[in-house]
Amino acid sequence: MAKNKPNKQVNTQKHNINLSSDIGNQLTIHKNIEQEIVIVNIDKVRLILNEHNSNIKKRLDWINPLALFLAILTANLTADFKDFWGIPAPTWDAIFILLGFASGIYLFYAFCSCFSRKSTIDDVIEKLKQHTEH
Repeated sequence: MAKNKPNKQVNTQKHNINLSSDIGNQLTIHKNIEQEIVIVNIDKVRLILNEHNSNIKKRLDWINPLALFLAILTANLTADFKDFWGIPAPTWDAIFILLGFASGIYLFYAFCSCFSRKSTIDDVIEKLKQHTEH
């Protein structure tokens, strides 16, 4: 004897979607398919990217001179110099003052050089384009 299965009604009605009328009237489409292609040897790309990487690292080159300047300044302001290794106390004081000036000049140079070498992605792209024109 076969089991009676209940009749399931299946909705066979298909939904028709007309993209141009249903969605198209509500959308604004912007097309920007213009492309620019640059073909360059891998060696030239490597050189340009290494230069860019070097310029990025030079942006942080002021940190060590600043730390050196602050350490010497702190030592100069807080130390009470004594005679040591046969060198009198005023000589030690003069040495640290000269070191403070030298580290200050080094810090100024580091600041100037780190901000003078800016390199952006657009600069890299322009250099790549220049290499394709030759």
